[in-house]
Amino acid sequence: MLQSIANGDKGKEIAVKVCILAAGAGLRMDYLTRSTNKVLLPLHDRAILSHIFERFPADSEFVVAIGYQGQKIKEYCDLAHPDLSVECIEVDPCSGPGSGPGRSLLACRNLLEESFFLVCGDTLWDLEWQPKVLDRNWVAIAPIEKERSIDFCVIEHQQGLAKQIHDKKEQNSPEPEAFTGLFFIKDHDLFFDGLDDARQIRGEHQLSNGLERLVERGCLYVEHLGGWLDTGNHQAYDRANRDCPNHMFMKEGAFFYKVGDNVIKYFSEPKIVEKRVRRGTILKGLVPEVKKATTHYMQYPYVSGETLDQVLNPNLFQEFMGWLDSHLWLEKQRVEKKDLQDSDFFYRQKTYGRIELFSRRQELAQSIQGVNGKRVDNISDIMNELDWSFLNRIDICRIHGDLLLNNVVKPERGEPFLLIDWRQDFAGNLQYGDRRYDLAKILLNLQYDFLALKKGEFLVKLGKQAQTQWSTPSWSNTCIDILKDYCSKKGVSFDDVELIKNLVLINIAPLHRAELAQLFWFEGLRQLSAN
Repeated sequence: MLQSIANGDKGKEIAVKVCILAAGAGLRMDYLTRSTNKVLLPLHDRAILSHIFERFPADSEFVVAIGYQGQKIKEYCDLAHPDLSVECIEVDPCSGPGSGPGRSLLACRNLLEESFFLVCGDTLWDLEWQPKVLDRNWVAIAPIEKERSIDFCVIEHQQGLAKQIHDKKEQNSPEPEAFTGLFFIKDHDLFFDGLDDARQIRGEHQLSNGLERLVERGCLYVEHLGGWLDTGNHQAYDRANRDCPNHMFMKEGAFFYKVGDNVIKYFSEPKIVEKRVRRGTILKGLVPEVKKATTHYMQYPYVSGETLDQVLNPNLFQEFMGWLDSHLWLEKQRVEKKDLQDSDFFYRQKTYGRIELFSRRQELAQSIQGVNGKRVDNISDIMNELDWSFLNRIDICRIHGDLLLNNVVKPERGEPFLLIDWRQDFAGNLQYGDRRYDLAKILLNLQYDFLALKKGEFLVKLGKQAQTQWSTPSWSNTCIDILKDYCSKKGVSFDDVELIKNLVLINIAPLHRAELAQLFWFEGLRQLSAN
C-alpha cells in the first residue's frame, strides 16, 4: 500500500491514479497467452492484475489500457473487483507497427491529466515496499545482469537523479540498473509532450520517449524497487509460481482464481461456461451454487475444508463410495442408440484428436519405443488393435466427469462431501454420462499421488527409452480393492475401468505442461501396451 509521505501525513493511505498497461499480446509468454492476456494469468491462484490492484489503496482510480483479449480483462474486472474504480481504454493499434507501451499510454492520456502511477502488466514488487516521495517524478529501477541489458531500458543516475536512458541497448557497465515497469509522473504535461515523439525502438513506441524529456529537464529521479518480480516471460512466470501447488496442473484455456471468498473459473470457450452453469443446476446440492457467470467466467463460493486426497483413508473412501452411489450416480433406465454414439465419440474419436494434439506439441516423444525397460507399441498400433467392445457396455447415469479426489472437498460443516470442478458434458450430454469414466478418474488418483505430482515430485527422462518415476498414495492398494468390490457389486467391469483410465492418461497428456504431459503419455503407453 502507498502512504502519503510527501505531505507529511505518514501512515495514512491515499487514493491515487494508476494506469496499467495490458494491451500487448504477451508474445514472450509462449503458449500461455494463446487464449488470454498475460495480466490474467494466475499467480498463486490470483490473476496478475489482481496482484497489481492490491498494491494500491482500494479507493484509487485505475485506468487499464487493453487490446489483445481485452474483453476478457473487462469481464474479469467486473466480476472479480466490482468495488474498484476501473476504466478500460481500447488501444489501437495494440500490435504491429506503431504499437507499444508508449502508444498504449497515449491512448489513456485524457484520463491522466494529473499525477499518476504507471505499471506495466508484467511488473510486481514486495507489498511492503513504499516509495519515498510522491511530490516529484521518479522511475523504479533494479539491478539486472549485464548480458540482459539489451532487452531492458537501462537508467544511468547520479545522487538519485536520472542522467541518461539507454533503451534496448547493450551496456558495458558491470552492474546496470533497469526500468522495472513502474514509475510515478508528477509533471504529466511535460512527460506526455515527450511521449508524443513517435520515434520507435524495435518497431515499437516506447515509454522512454517521455522519460527522456524529464531527464532533459533534470526532473526525473530514481527509486530502487524492493522485491521486483518480472513475470514478462514464461520462464520468469514459472519461477514466480514455483511454490503454488496448482501451477503444475495449470491448463491452457482453463484457469482457477481465488478472489476473496469466491472461486472464479476461466474458460476460453464460452460454451464450456454455459454448459457448466447448466450442469451446476443438474448437480444442485452436490456442487457449489454458481452465483455469477459471464461469457468466459463463472463464480461460486469458496468451500472451506480439505480435499479428499489430503485426508483419505480406507474407511473414509468406503464412505465416499457409498455417498456417490446414493447421491451422484443416479442410473438411467435403459441404454439408447444415442448413448452408444456418445460413447464412441467420447472415448474413440476424442482420443484420436488428443493424440494428434500431443504429436504436434511433443515431437520427440513420438520416437520413444520403451518405457522403464519395457517395450511399448506405437500409439497408432495400439488404437488399431484395441478391443473397442467396451464402448457398448456404457453404464449410463448422472456423473461428475472429472472425479479426481482433489475435486472432492470434505467441508468443515454441512454435507460430508462437496464436488467441485465438474465436467461440462459427456459428448454433449449434460444430463448423463458413463459411470465407468468417473470410476476411472478415481482409479487414476489411487494409482498416482496427485499431491506429490503438484509439487513436481516425479521424474521423466528421455533417451532411447523413457524413464518415469512417481509416487503412489500409501492407502492405494486397500482403496483399489474397495473400488474393485464396488464394481463387482454393481456389475461394472473393472477391466473396462482400467482400460478407460489408461485412455484418460493419453487424453490428458496434451493438456498439461511439458514434463507432466510426458509422464501421463508414457504411462498411458506403458499400460496400454502391457494390456
